[in-house]
Amino acid sequence: MKEIKALALAGAALLVFGVFTPIASVPIMGDISLFTNGTIGAVLLILLALAATWLALTERLHAVAWPGGAALAVLALSYYLFERKIGAMEAHVGHRLAGRLLRQLAEMSGETVQVQWGWLVMALGAVLLVCAGLLAARKSRDFERV
Repeated sequence: MKEIKALALAGAALLVFGVFTPIASVPIMGDISLFTNGTIGAVLLILLALAATWLALTERLHAVAWPGGAALAVLALSYYLFERKIGAMEAHVGHRLAGRLLRQLAEMSGETVQVQWGWLVMALGAVLLVCAGLLAARKSRDFERV
């Protein structure tokens, strides 16, 4: 069970670390993280990681799958909202600068928004939590059969 506990703690650590890593590179603004983006998703992910840490430290390893699954849902929603915000920004700038020379420049800058590696770190942390919970549940079920 020590390995599963270490897996759960690593997943929670990656989840917290990922909140502060770059999720996008925006022209002029630079790199932004989920935390600096000012979304409630960052706070939720940190709270879920803390809950998973508490569950792991109190030997309730089978339950860490729940905060992991919730973190995956929060990540999916955050990514969807992020993509929607980028699309809305491009549409707004395109509408405001319609027929102007600056429109091409604005479109080019909107297209250069790049998704960064922070999403992967957070997703990996959440997946590790789910895996740790499922492994612990399986191991306890196997132990009960003996």
